[in-house]
Formats: sequence, structure tokens, C-alpha cells
Amino acid sequence: MNAKSFLEVVRADCAKHKVELNLVDTEKINYFNTGSFVSGYFDSDGNLELACAIGKEESKWLPILVHEYSHMHQWLDSKRGKYPIWNALGKAEETGTIDDWLANKDVSNISEIVNLTQDLELDCETRTIKLITQLGLEVDIPHYIKAANGYIVFYSVMFKHRKWCIKGPYECQGIIDAVPDKLVTLEECPVLAEKLDAIYLEWCWPKQLGIN
Repeated sequence: MNAKSFLEVVRADCAKHKVELNLVDTEKINYFNTGSFVSGYFDSDGNLELACAIGKEESKWLPILVHEYSHMHQWLDSKRGKYPIWNALGKAEETGTIDDWLANKDVSNISEIVNLTQDLELDCETRTIKLITQLGLEVDIPHYIKAANGYIVFYSVMFKHRKWCIKGPYECQGIIDAVPDKLVTLEECPVLAEKLDAIYLEWCWPKQLGIN
């Protein structure tokens, strides 16, 4: 299946489930006007929305769209009682979110929230890789797996330093080169985060942030 055909699948599925599909012809999207620019997102908290920045090469936006579409299906599965992690994370975030914690607010159960987020993202990456394979989409799967690993492990690095990245780990070649070729497990994340800490600091953050 080519990208154009996949877009039609996503459009039809979003319409079916009353999810707004927002395809933006830029390289990044201003995430809810927060000043944080991302490549895509799925939001089920406010207005149901699946967004993806498509103002770049197809090879860069297509895997992002599949990833966010997979988040949408996690949400749909949670409504059917088939994916409890989605609702568990929502419940845990009633005390605060990762964004709150990064803004130096006290979030007593932040460890639980980070662990649930990693679990959710790992499941999303598993779904994404499966869908890419099933549909025969033109995505470099070995590269995608390594980029996904860089992102999942990043949450353990972020938890240690209490800083969000300046440059996404999935865009950092040094991190992509360093992570495993096979999709990581949750148990491997803290071990890899400790082992690759210096590489993450070098690639994700400028030195002036003073992280040590």
C-alpha cells in the first residue's frame, strides 16, 4: 500500500470514529499553542484529534502518521475494554502529568506515570511496526525500530535528569546508532538509559543546560 492509499484509510477511520484529522503542511506542529513543536499527536482528552505534520519528505511523515494512528487504536481498544493501560495512565495523571513535573510541580506518583507512558509507547511502537509490515508501507523498518528504541529509552533518561529533550532522540543519529536493532523491553530501558546516558546528553541537549 502506498502513502496516498494509507491516508484514505486513516481519513475513513477518523470519520467513522468522529476524530478530527489535522494534516499540516509544515515540518512541525505547535502542540496546542504551547510553543512545543512536534511531528504529530493523537489527543483524546479535549477535542478528538489526530494530527501530523506532512510538510517534509514522505519517508519522514509516513511513519509518524502510522504511529499516531496506532495511538488512536489504543484509545479505541481502551473503550472496548481491550487495552487497560490507556485508562490506567489517564487515572494516574489525575495527580499531575509529566509536563507538570517537568515544570517543577510536585507529582507524587511521577515514577508510575513515566512507567505507564513507556509501556504505552512500547505497545504503540509494536502496533506501528506490525501495521507497516501488514500493509507493506514504504517505511525502513530496521531504521524505524532503532528510532523507536531511542524514543522509548529516552523516558528513562528524562526521568533521571528531569528535562525534556531539545532535539528528539528519534532524530539523533548518534542515539539511533547506539540502541539495539530489536525492539527493547521495558526491563531493558533503565539499563540502556544508564549505559547510553552520555550519548543522550550529547545529542538531545546543548551543554549550556548544565545537566550532569
